[in-house]
Amino acid sequence: MATVKATITLTSSDLTSDALSLTHNQTMTLTQGGITRYSVTGTASGAATTLYTGNDQAGPVYMWIKNTDATATDYVYIFVDNTDDTVVLQLKGGEAGWLPLNDAATYKCWVATAETVIEYGIFA
Repeated sequence: MATVKATITLTSSDLTSDALSLTHNQTMTLTQGGITRYSVTGTASGAATTLYTGNDQAGPVYMWIKNTDATATDYVYIFVDNTDDTVVLQLKGGEAGWLPLNDAATYKCWVATAETVIEYGIFA
């Protein structure tokens, strides 16, 4: 077992009349995970890359994903592979996200521009 700590901090002094200062720490005991870089070629959900296959792990399962592209309009779309292909996360160039997954669902991604490189990892 390994301990992984995720921290998200939101701060702003000029978004609202009150200063914004939020930090969330989550410490998890996990058995596996790691980060890899991958060049995504599919530009539609029908040609998507599988990031996590449902029931590969017993929960909890988490995904770290970053769109490494410098162009803001080179989006990465993460979706649940079901009859609706519901997009659950859209990242413009340079954005990243930490996503708790439904361990029974399959998650895939496609990109606005072929060969967009993502950095991602599945942790369980």
